[in-house]
Amino acid sequence: MRNGNFSSSEIHKLIKAGRGKLDVFSSLGLTYIKEKKYEQLLKRALSTDTNSRPTSWGTLIELYVWNYKMGLSDYKFEHKTRYSHDSISNWNGCPDLVGDDRVGDIKCPYTLKSFCEMMECFDNPILLREIKPEYYWQLVSNAILTNKSKAELIVYVPFKSEIADIKTFSEETDVFFQNNLDQNKYAWINFAQDNDLPYLREDGFYSNLNTLAFDIPLEDKELLTERVKLAVNLLIN
Repeated sequence: MRNGNFSSSEIHKLIKAGRGKLDVFSSLGLTYIKEKKYEQLLKRALSTDTNSRPTSWGTLIELYVWNYKMGLSDYKFEHKTRYSHDSISNWNGCPDLVGDDRVGDIKCPYTLKSFCEMMECFDNPILLREIKPEYYWQLVSNAILTNKSKAELIVYVPFKSEIADIKTFSEETDVFFQNNLDQNKYAWINFAQDNDLPYLREDGFYSNLNTLAFDIPLEDKELLTERVKLAVNLLIN
């Protein structure tokens, strides 16, 4: 259950310390902890923004990537499975992909600016940690929760020639039934003009499918674990 718990997708908010010597967490981290307290009291999520276009686009294209772009993958697609830490309460995550020694996450940016920013740091995990900490620490968290030593980030934006296939995919009823999704939330994709959707030109610089695999430093696993322990202590006390 995500509500009231620290999830891998937002765990990066707990990494940065405050400016003062006694400020264990930044204002972002403290706000995140407070929001989790509110959710525990409400027994439901604070945010109900699950129907936005970036969210529905990302969900659908993630399924498209798995079905048509991953090929003979060694992964299991476990985007509906939520893992919990075996000894630290209130810490869980839902990795997209789980393999023998690694976890993977599929990102399908809705804006081309976001995609270009990701590509600037894509070949270097250290830069990824600095420029896109939300993606780096999500992978670290899921690796801890699944007891894996490696991570792989997969970033996809379709070529313009693939948009027609994606629109057809958005009409496949079985896709939504098998993944327990409301097809009506994705209908806008089929009716959108091509230029209203994110796509790459085939003659441009970028590839549509990009992968970055790396070993997760033990010190980063230890750092995140200690930060979550501190956050959980504030959450339950």
